[in-house]
Amino acid sequence: MVRHSLVAFVSQFLMDRLRPGWRERKERRRSPWHLLKLLIMFPLMGGAGYLLFHLVWLIHNVVYPEHAGRLGAFLAEHEDTAVIVSRGLMIFPLFLPSLGIGMLTTNLLLWCIPLARRAFEAEAIIPPEPEGDDDVSDWDFESAGESPESETGRSGAGPAPVLNREMTFRDGSLKLLRITLKYLIPIGCGLALIGAMMPFDLE
Repeated sequence: MVRHSLVAFVSQFLMDRLRPGWRERKERRRSPWHLLKLLIMFPLMGGAGYLLFHLVWLIHNVVYPEHAGRLGAFLAEHEDTAVIVSRGLMIFPLFLPSLGIGMLTTNLLLWCIPLARRAFEAEAIIPPEPEGDDDVSDWDFESAGESPESETGRSGAGPAPVLNREMTFRDGSLKLLRITLKYLIPIGCGLALIGAMMPFDLE
């Protein structure tokens, strides 16, 4: 329970630092397409992690050719501290780049589905104060990117809906790409390479 609370606290702290306003954006993500997003993202993350680990193991075999073909022995239970530490560094940090790659690939795949794309774009629109019976279908998405002072954001008169660029595909994916390239890949792959360079005996 304490460990779960600590992980949740650290996760929320990082999200507050890296993605300010994420709680408000989370409240607006009510489209059922987000369920499909999760179903696609986790297999992609697993596949990315699998490929990255085998790439790191290949690098390890280049440095220590005597370990080539002995992946099963490496993953088996060991009492040798060096093997345990190396294995941990080569596996667990790769979750970070796998997370970024999986999320980016999922966004790209779903963006190719017109219905999903429109649903996600609709969530990025902050509606004006309701005046009678407003409907999202009446909004002009092209005008939503204008300033809040615009007077013609819909087909009729009245204030325009405002575009939350943090939730758009383009801006959200670009920020995720920057985080992945600047933090997730260097940290995750860097730690994994440290583990790959560690000497140990599989005998």
